[in-house]
Amino acid sequence: MSYHIDVLPGDTDKNTPHIYKNGVIKTKIPYTQKYSYHTTAIASCALSSNKRAALPHIKWLVDNIKKDGTYKHNFVFPFYDNFPKPWVGGLSQGLAISALVQANKVEVAEKAFNGLQDNCIHVDGLGNTWIEEYPLDKPVKILNGFIYALFGVYDLYKKTGNEEAEELWKKGIRTLKHNLKRYDLRNWSKYDLYSEIPATPFYNKIHVKQLAALYNMTTDKIFKRYSIKWDTTNCPLNIRINRIKKIVKKNGTLGCWNKHRQRKRWLDG
Repeated sequence: MSYHIDVLPGDTDKNTPHIYKNGVIKTKIPYTQKYSYHTTAIASCALSSNKRAALPHIKWLVDNIKKDGTYKHNFVFPFYDNFPKPWVGGLSQGLAISALVQANKVEVAEKAFNGLQDNCIHVDGLGNTWIEEYPLDKPVKILNGFIYALFGVYDLYKKTGNEEAEELWKKGIRTLKHNLKRYDLRNWSKYDLYSEIPATPFYNKIHVKQLAALYNMTTDKIFKRYSIKWDTTNCPLNIRINRIKKIVKKNGTLGCWNKHRQRKRWLDG
């Protein structure tokens, strides 16, 4: 299936063994050692697979959506305060919408969009509309999750002309335009506006690709400018690593970065 960029959240788990049951991927649930069905991985598989391989994943998305249009998660991220359980995430809802639209499961996609609207939207004090990857009392504003969710909103709007999806798409684009500078670390990007740690090289690459896609979708030059600014494609790995270290030290985020590394070790078990 065709998608806006060639990198999806599930790509972070390429080195993790996968299990398939009835053609549907089962992955290690974040911060546990348990394998189960995970909406984000399943939707990513549907979007990155050929039609035949995508079909069982689409069927899973159709069969497992809740009556309220949500895909609920029953694990938590222990490094965030007051994490609810179960919870609904904008990233997984957006990816599912994109996959369902591409598979012409429009009614289910619209149901998932309603679930996203009811559970994943945050409007800040300045009137900016965010789609939150995690539903916390203190909004996290994870950049890649917001944009992946926006891709889903855009796909539904373009496929069906859904006016609510069109409105949310326009509001989301306005929010990004007004706030990209808050993610800027000169030649690198932040992962979120909660911890404000620099993005890992993998997520920085995602940001670059996402913004390039948004430029193609909107022709707004601000997206192209930041995509070029954060692009390290031609930068040697050792220079990229040293750049991250300098950014971490300069911004006083070393404690957060070390916690991030500890969380990764915990995840990898």
